Amino acid sequence: MEAPIWSITQLISDSLMVLAVGLATPLIKHTKNIYHRGFFCNDEDIMHPLKSPSFVESRWFHFVGVLINIVVIVFVEYFLYKKYYERITFWRFKLSMWIYNTYSVLLSFAFGVLICILITTVLKGSIGRLRPSFINACIPNINCSLLENHHVYHINYECTNKNFEINNRLSFPSGHSSFSMFCGIFLAIYVQKRIIWNISKLFKSCIQFALMLIVLYVGGSRVSDFKHHWSDVLAGYLIGGLCAVLVCINLYGNFHGLPLSQHKPKNCVSPDLNLK
Repeated sequence: MEAPIWSITQLISDSLMVLAVGLATPLIKHTKNIYHRGFFCNDEDIMHPLKSPSFVESRWFHFVGVLINIVVIVFVEYFLYKKYYERITFWRFKLSMWIYNTYSVLLSFAFGVLICILITTVLKGSIGRLRPSFINACIPNINCSLLENHHVYHINYECTNKNFEINNRLSFPSGHSSFSMFCGIFLAIYVQKRIIWNISKLFKSCIQFALMLIVLYVGGSRVSDFKHHWSDVLAGYLIGGLCAVLVCINLYGNFHGLPLSQHKPKNCVSPDLNLK
């Protein structure tokens, strides 16, 4: 199999596309153009109590998710495949093929996760669904104890809670669920395509099921913490899973590497990852 051409033009164009997608999300958030959805006073779905933030709610959540994928990918490509790839010319340098393959996987991961976040952000703002704890977070200036205010769709109201955050209007879909599902599915497919451990046939399955358990825990915690409705989590799962599958189809359908007949790493699958 011919070695791929890795030019500076390709590197720049790839970087610009990833940068464009990455900048789109903060620009959309900066506009603060969120659909102002009303509510019913007797809507029990948005009357849940406020709960203290969990780890899933912390700033470390997304960092840890990205870091796990990067560490696993770099580890697999370097330690399992560095000795079996031909060299590739990049500008004036001769680089090992594992570097190019690592670049390809991480590029697809970065592009996919940014697309996933962008889709989620667009839907959140355009739908503006209220979170399960909206009433207690907002404390609207409407007396919901009066029967005359029940079964009335209130749209002209103001939140009296000084600590109210606009994020309480962004329940659908769940961003944490879409992000975790993308990371989980992407890594599960990567493990399936790139790793074989002859000592155990269940090694990959154990890793994949562990990833799915983490993903399910994240979604479940969003519901139990009253941050999302169950349908928000389900929609997030669908978005993240679809983005991961589409990215992986493009990645592994155009993946470069030497066939198994030429170089066979010990206890590893062939680097030829064509899905066809």
